[in-house]
Amino acid sequence: MWFGRLSRCPVLLGRAQSTLSQLRGILEGELQSIREAGTWKSERIITSKQGAHITVQGKHTGILNFCANNYLGLSSHPEVVRAGHEALEEYGAGLSSVRFICGTQNIHKRLEEKIARFHQREDAILYISCFDANAGIFEAMLTPEDAVLSDELNHASIIDGIRLCKANKYRYKHMDMGDLEAKLKEAQKHRLRVIATDGVFSMDGDIAPLREICDLAKRHNALVFVDECHATGFVGPNGRGTDELLGVMDQVTIVNSTLGKALGGAAGGYTTGPKPLIDLLRQRSRPYLFSNTLPPAVVGCAAKALDLLMENNAILQSVAAKTARFRTKMTAAGFTISGKDHPICPVMLGDARLASVMADDMLEKGV
Repeated sequence: MWFGRLSRCPVLLGRAQSTLSQLRGILEGELQSIREAGTWKSERIITSKQGAHITVQGKHTGILNFCANNYLGLSSHPEVVRAGHEALEEYGAGLSSVRFICGTQNIHKRLEEKIARFHQREDAILYISCFDANAGIFEAMLTPEDAVLSDELNHASIIDGIRLCKANKYRYKHMDMGDLEAKLKEAQKHRLRVIATDGVFSMDGDIAPLREICDLAKRHNALVFVDECHATGFVGPNGRGTDELLGVMDQVTIVNSTLGKALGGAAGGYTTGPKPLIDLLRQRSRPYLFSNTLPPAVVGCAAKALDLLMENNAILQSVAAKTARFRTKMTAAGFTISGKDHPICPVMLGDARLASVMADDMLEKGV
């Protein structure tokens, strides 16, 4: 009873309201600074399937969509959608569990085997997202005896994953092989050295110099980790990624990638590499151990997307042709397009506020 009366005490309620007001003031100040910087991110609400043409709430239909990571157009492909429906009917909406308790179905194992076969690796492990895959690998694999060397422009998920581990951390200048070699020499005192890089950097479409990275790794006894989220499915002769494109599949030790972009676009990520590493991740990787299993419908969609890709690379060739056309025409129109030969085609305006205003104006024009 004493605690009950205390919780309703006007003085304590007043303090709580005062603290809440303080929080609101701090948050409103932060939000206003984002608005003033011109970097406020408004969400366009889509009322249709994902695709090249979409319907956006409050706008006319048939908006031309240039900003999704739906590289192969498989997000609403009839066969992919049908496979998701079938998995939903047969296996249910979800597992209500993590993998090691009662959350592993045969379709999860089949998809992992298919991913490993696609990447020509020994084994693979599924996560709910590639952000989770990146968050889960470094802490499980590396100790204070080891070192990780990371490109300074790596994706946020790689950076966050490295922060979680206890390894010695080195950051080398973006795609600067001289700086990477200097850091590798400095890191020779550690047990294991892992070079971590995006295969394709998501902001500019830059392709990592994997041949040179692998040469340095061989020279200085290091392992190579590559995040292939913006390469899997459409980079390389068979869409296997930058390691295939640059002929170093046998030299890249670990590949992390996503099912949420080219491979159906729903959700999910994975790690593929040596079987002992995958076995260790099943035992120690926290996002794997403590997150619900990937839903069956997502597994069905991704498996079918991989099947379509491995059966025929016509979709892959179509993406390459469209990319070349866009880059050529936009450059001829006077725009500066960053990156090289990649479907990520950044139109460089040089000012964040201008980019935001131009995006709004383009939407009014149906793009």
